[in-house]
Amino acid sequence: LMPVHNVNWNKARKFCKAIGGDLPTEAQWEFAARTGKNEGSLWRLRTGDQAFQYAVFRADGPQRVASAKPNAWDLYDVSGNMAEWTRDSYSWFSFYVEDEDPTGSFFGDSRVFKGGSWKSKTEDELDLTDQDDEDPRYWANTLGFRCVFPSKAQGKPEP
Repeated sequence: LMPVHNVNWNKARKFCKAIGGDLPTEAQWEFAARTGKNEGSLWRLRTGDQAFQYAVFRADGPQRVASAKPNAWDLYDVSGNMAEWTRDSYSWFSFYVEDEDPTGSFFGDSRVFKGGSWKSKTEDELDLTDQDDEDPRYWANTLGFRCVFPSKAQGKPEP
């Protein structure tokens, strides 16, 4: 199974909403990709692991989904293979008002994407904390998406 790619932000978000979800915010994407840890690269969390074990990069094109190891939460391809759209807007002038799950800039027409791709040349380009941005009408064979869905819990659990 190949990853979805060549989809612009508008179509990716429309698809996610049609199936009951949405694109993740940048904060949601990064929290899940980093499994709640502060490290920016999956392979630096484990002694002796190499980037190629967790990430598809320096490849000739998109590779099959799950052709590298998943992160600790069993999410595949968060580093490399496809960069992924997030819901957030991007602006060089950005500040966060929300304490939890910030949603990006109030300004700017570009949209944030994360994760690096098969076309990334170095493992530094795969750092999970890095972001890039593009016009929401842009599409490429290096850019895809994944959807997030609301929690089934209706309220917060009691402490």
